[in-house]
Amino acid sequence: MGSSKNSITAEFLTTEHLLRIEKNNAIHIADIQGFIQDCFVQKRAIQVNTSGSTGTPKTIELTYSTILGSAKRSIDFFGLDEGHNLLIALPTSSIATKMMAMRTVLCKGNLIYITPSSNPLLALPKKSMPVKFAAFTPMQVFEIIKNKKSLAQFNEIEKVIIGGGAISTTLEAALKKCKPTIYATYGMTETASHVAIRKVNVSNSYVTLPGISITQGNDNQAIIETPETESPIVTNDIIELNTDGSFEFKGRLDHIINSGGLKINIDELEASLAQQISQHFFIASTPDSQLGEAITLFADKDLNM
Repeated sequence: MGSSKNSITAEFLTTEHLLRIEKNNAIHIADIQGFIQDCFVQKRAIQVNTSGSTGTPKTIELTYSTILGSAKRSIDFFGLDEGHNLLIALPTSSIATKMMAMRTVLCKGNLIYITPSSNPLLALPKKSMPVKFAAFTPMQVFEIIKNKKSLAQFNEIEKVIIGGGAISTTLEAALKKCKPTIYATYGMTETASHVAIRKVNVSNSYVTLPGISITQGNDNQAIIETPETESPIVTNDIIELNTDGSFEFKGRLDHIINSGGLKINIDELEASLAQQISQHFFIASTPDSQLGEAITLFADKDLNM
C-alpha cells in the first residue's frame, strides 16, 4: 500500500475512517475529503477568512506547515492516538472542521462529522462509538446540556474543547456538573487553531501549547509567535501575563472607552455589572462635551439592582 502516510490518506479518502452519522451528508464528506487531498496529500496552502482578531476581517493563506504544526501540537497535548474517535459539528468551510480533519488523519483516528446545529448530539445514535475528543461552540454546549438525552451523550465524551466565543459565567458554572475534561481555547484563524488552553472551572488562566510564545505589546495586546509563522501575529486581544507565562484574557482593544482620559474596558465592566443586573443590557459610549466619551448603559427595561 506504499508509505504509511499514503495508507492513512487512502483509508481516510475512502470514508472508512469518516463515520457517516447522517444519511444526507455526502456533500460535507466530499468537502472534508477535498481539503485533505489539497492540504495533506498535495501540501497546498488554503484560503481562509479571518474573524477580526488581528484587525479587519480578511482572506488569508494558511500554509501546509502552519496547519500541520498546529494539528501535531493538539494531538500531542490532548493525547490523540490511533483508533480514537474525534467529533465536530461545525461548517466544513470553517478552519475548526479542517483542523479536526487534519488531526484525525495524522493520529490515524476516526472523524465523526455531524451537520451543524444548535444541539448536534441529538443526531448521534443511542449507541454511538465512544468519543475521545470533541469541539463545540459555547452556544452548542449550552443547548446540549439543557437536554437530558444530549447531556448523557456529552458526559460520555472524554475531552471537550470550546471555542469560537466566550464562555459565560452561567455556562461555566453549569459545566461543573459535567463529566468530560473541558477546555476553553484561545486562538484564531491566523494561527490555524488554538495556541493556548484553559481548563474550565479549574483556572482563569490560559496556558500556551509547547512551542508557542505569547507576549504583550505596548497596549497589553497579545503578540503570538509560533514555529511556523515568519513574523509575530499582533492581535487586538488584551491580556494580563502571569509570572509563570500563562495569561488571562481581559477583552479587546476595540472595546475600550476613553472617558476623560480614563480608559474603561467594556468587557470587564459588563462582566462586573452582570453580577448585579438581571436583564439584558450593554455598555457603550455617548458623546460628552466635557469627557469626550461618556460611559452609557443601555437596557431593555428599567433596571432591577
